[in-house]
Amino acid sequence: MPSKDDALRLLDELLNACEDAELSGVSITALWIHRRLEAELDRKLESMPTCCSAMEERFQKGRDLFRRGKNRCEWYGEINAEHSSTFEVFFALPR
Repeated sequence: MPSKDDALRLLDELLNACEDAELSGVSITALWIHRRLEAELDRKLESMPTCCSAMEERFQKGRDLFRRGKNRCEWYGEINAEHSSTFEVFFALPR
């Protein structure tokens, strides 16, 4: 089973690539991290709350935005929901 460090590594790689491309921000879902880990390991993984935990660790209150669920039209300035595949964070760049 992948660790939180594996999820953090993937997240940091993407954030660094987006900074290198001079983007002002990037939106990432827990499902994206989950599927990338599955591809790296070449096997199906079960529920991965470590993906959400990694995103929470990199979340910067006051800069980043959060949303999740079926009705994802509103962004919030803090993380206010349980972990799920629709867990999404807009990371402001540069970090």
